[in-house]
Amino acid sequence: MRYRSIEKSIKFFRIVLLGLFLSIVYAFFENGFKNLFSTINILLLGVLIGSGIAFFELFFFKIIRKLQFISILFIRTFYYLFLVTFFIFFEVAIARMIKDDFTFSELLQNQEFQNYLMNEDFKIGILYALVLIIIFNFSNQMNRKMGKGTMLSFISGKYAHPKIVERVFMFVRIIDPDIIVQKIGHVKFHNLINDLLFDCTDPISQNKGRIYEYVDDEVVITWKSNIGIKNANCVRLFFDLKTAIEEKKEKYYNKYGVIPKFNAALHYGNVLRGEIGDVKCEIVYSGDVMNTTSRILDMCKGLSSNLLVSAHLMYRIKLPVIYKNKSCGKIKLKGKEENVEIFTIQETQ
Repeated sequence: MRYRSIEKSIKFFRIVLLGLFLSIVYAFFENGFKNLFSTINILLLGVLIGSGIAFFELFFFKIIRKLQFISILFIRTFYYLFLVTFFIFFEVAIARMIKDDFTFSELLQNQEFQNYLMNEDFKIGILYALVLIIIFNFSNQMNRKMGKGTMLSFISGKYAHPKIVERVFMFVRIIDPDIIVQKIGHVKFHNLINDLLFDCTDPISQNKGRIYEYVDDEVVITWKSNIGIKNANCVRLFFDLKTAIEEKKEKYYNKYGVIPKFNAALHYGNVLRGEIGDVKCEIVYSGDVMNTTSRILDMCKGLSSNLLVSAHLMYRIKLPVIYKNKSCGKIKLKGKEENVEIFTIQETQ
């Protein structure tokens, strides 16, 4: 919980700092920092607006994130525009009341203040904010749909040329999907998978993981090797996912008549990463690591474990005291010539 609070605090201050930076840019073009009173007002506005946006993104967005793309874009844009307009009016009003010793009712009747609300500076400030809001919201939504950092990588051409990279992979698969489909049908099973993915998004983000792809009842998550290994992020994620589903088990049972469970496999190594396709582009990873991780996942049922980790990765992770590992020995994996040592990890009692 402390780790999550720190993460939220960092995100909050990042958004506030972005608001402050954009207000500095506006102040520079608006008066070149020549008018101290005006500059302080603009910087204060940046902090207030950034704080309001950060609150929305960290606390309120969870409520609406299942809505359609256009609905979320509209709600965000309307909220941010209202926020900007309100704070500009509120902050300017307070500053004028202090500077000129007005009451609020006197300020509203003041001709100079009324002129300010109707002049070009106020309108340009709102228009500047509206343009930034639309760009920010559209980019943010597209980034969520395509995967964190993917849109910028496509634009910059980062993945245009194939490259060998070192990655940690986690393959996660629902247990007994065929039985669940027979019980609730394909449409409800699709909705179940969708609910699971929404509920698992926060744990994945908090543990620095990125969703690589969805394959039927399976999801593939990846980390840069140093990030996945650091603080045992890749291991913590599995147990955070279990906790997230456990906390909402009543919702799943009431809605679908089942409480989903899943198996996971972790492995690590070099893969080839590159952009592929023209009309529909994708960033793909290929190599033996992907195949080996999938084979390890297949062994979960036979080894009666929900989480299996290759020794290649296990020896690089410093496990927190809340977890314990146990070697399952060297196992013959389908399609592999050499046996692979596998570990199971459990929470300590």
